[in-house]
Amino acid sequence: MDGIKLNDGYIIPRIGLGTFRISPQDAEKSVEYALRNGYCMIDTANVYMNEEAVGRGIKSAGKPRDEFFLTSKIFPNAFKNFSKALDETLERLQVDYLDLLLLHRPYANWKKAYQDLLEAKKAGKVRSVGVSNFTVKQINELVALTGVAPAINQIECNPHCAKIEFQKEMDKLSVATQSWFPFNGGDKKLLEDETLVRIANEHSATVPQVILAYLMQRNVIVIPGSRNPEHIQSNFEAQKLVLSEQEMLEISALSKGNGHGDFLGSLFYRFTPRNYYEKK
Repeated sequence: MDGIKLNDGYIIPRIGLGTFRISPQDAEKSVEYALRNGYCMIDTANVYMNEEAVGRGIKSAGKPRDEFFLTSKIFPNAFKNFSKALDETLERLQVDYLDLLLLHRPYANWKKAYQDLLEAKKAGKVRSVGVSNFTVKQINELVALTGVAPAINQIECNPHCAKIEFQKEMDKLSVATQSWFPFNGGDKKLLEDETLVRIANEHSATVPQVILAYLMQRNVIVIPGSRNPEHIQSNFEAQKLVLSEQEMLEISALSKGNGHGDFLGSLFYRFTPRNYYEKK
């Protein structure tokens, strides 16, 4: 499996299919299509409420388990019963282990949850451990507590929120950077940006392909989500696009700051019911 070598020795593909904001019905079809058409990585989470559908898509695709990389996340509302939450995720996905499990956000007792995550790794239920939306300070605290750095930090990262300096800090800690929402949720200001449109036209490519190529050339792992087979395939083909050093600099110059920060995440956590997954 070609990709980026993590700090624990495992290899993660550079691009995968994300499933955030994709309904169970669409997630099942998208996962099956992606795995049948070149993808080797799927990303989901217990709070997305589509893990069962992702599991069905995986089963329908028929791809051998050792030929694809599967990621899920545990939301803070489930940190208190971490082991139970993980077992339920494995059951919903119909797998014996996850290639990567992330702590979705640094809320509740996230330090204890990280220790539980490391225990899950020892038990063979998880191969690589990671976090999502954590700061440099928080990751340093985890390293000080356990002596183990997460393999990945999944963060908001796109041309309008490039996080270049943040990625450098992650590199110092040997923590790989992964981008959620590389298209910023389909933001028109990003997808219609004049610089990105010009570069896309010069390469006979699409703006989403340019964005993905930009991130991957920075060694940022990407997980664009889509329910459209044509978009899923087009995103995958972004791996063929090579941007010049000048183009990379031009795209980096588009960054406007830190993006949404933690505001949306704090609202999501505050208003997500503790029994969110029971609502089928």
